Amino acid sequence: MTTTTRARGRAEALAALTAAGAIGAAVALAPPAAAAIPGPTYHGGGLELIALDLPAGTATGYALDVNDDGVVIGQAWDNAFNQKGVVWRDGVPTTIPGAMPWQVNDSGQVVGSLYSDTGQSRGFVWENGTLTTLEPTDPGPDRYSYAGSISADGTVVGLSGTNTPLAGYDPTEGATKQAPAGEAGSEEADDVFPDYQPQIRATVWRNGTAVDLGTLGGSWSSADLINDHGQVAGSSATADGSEHAFLSGPGGLRDLGTLGGPSSTPLDINNRGQVVGVSETADRHSHAFLWENGRMRDLGTAAGLTESSAVAINERGQVLVESHEQISYPFEGEPTSTVGIFPAHTASTAYIWTAGQQQAVTGLGGNTFSPVKLADDGTVIGSAVTPDGVDRPWLWSGGVPHDLSGPAPLQPGQASGINRSGLVVGHAGSFTKQVPVIWRRT
Repeated sequence: MTTTTRARGRAEALAALTAAGAIGAAVALAPPAAAAIPGPTYHGGGLELIALDLPAGTATGYALDVNDDGVVIGQAWDNAFNQKGVVWRDGVPTTIPGAMPWQVNDSGQVVGSLYSDTGQSRGFVWENGTLTTLEPTDPGPDRYSYAGSISADGTVVGLSGTNTPLAGYDPTEGATKQAPAGEAGSEEADDVFPDYQPQIRATVWRNGTAVDLGTLGGSWSSADLINDHGQVAGSSATADGSEHAFLSGPGGLRDLGTLGGPSSTPLDINNRGQVVGVSETADRHSHAFLWENGRMRDLGTAAGLTESSAVAINERGQVLVESHEQISYPFEGEPTSTVGIFPAHTASTAYIWTAGQQQAVTGLGGNTFSPVKLADDGTVIGSAVTPDGVDRPWLWSGGVPHDLSGPAPLQPGQASGINRSGLVVGHAGSFTKQVPVIWRRT
């Protein structure tokens, strides 16, 4: 490879890897920063750290997901922050201009959203170089679509929406403020615009045809997850305006309920139809839940902490739970609003919940880490803070944490995806010189 086709940040990062002998050779994992943590081993050996080629004209990027054939997806952008979706097959990048890819299935179908400066966003499916946009239900000039998850057979879920002014906003005081889908139902939007109701509906696309999944009796809904049996999990307003998790079925949307509070949100689903997420309790804390066989179960918190979120579930039914302390924010008109959030911005920990038992997951010596995925063999990936305050890509396996960072300047980062063979993808480096990488077993 030559450096003439790479942006300066990419070249410098690769130079650092090359100097350390990290490209094309097995790299022993860097020892964790805390002396009490065991040494750098992973499955009895090391990992090969490989920096992925960025597309021509881009300066930085990241890898987000990987399928079982090793197809990697992510995003890259140039120095003016023009974004492109990227698909790497056998290490070769192919771009999808203006795209944010979210997931790739084992057939190589990529799902995500296209963003435009002149028009409304559209969900898309990309396959073998062909891009198919996903039209919203009831298409119109102010209508948009968003796609976030895809099943093994290519069924896509997401939402259809309408960009409308926020209720209570006076357009004579400035340009009309719009309500993007990402703000729908947020606590901040409810506080500032109490009459606002998001104009979004859960949508499933089968063979390119959009179907409105309806709601739980309220005005809005969003389809967030789908398993390989076509079961869809998402969130919806209820008749009283609360937000509840739902699961689709032959009879329509099933309300999964809450842990006693007003809201619940799904975060993952497996092929057994088990749903995990976070729900408010009766005393207004946020707790991890597991829903199965018609019952929502409280998975508790780590000792000494008040909040938790179930961020992932594997096919064995093991649940990855992140736990942290409650955070208080002052909002106008209220003395204090307490919110349990994820990823944690306070001291946090994690555990794997299995049949009522908690197994502690350990980080890299700092007081915070953010687990994001749980493999079927119990491997956890994400990022963890070291005692010197650096948030590094991290893997936990067999009771042992591992620092996956490369040599400087590739020490910050995150592991974001893992497939069944143990191939891990993510990024390393700071935001302005971020490098998409893979970690491969040797």
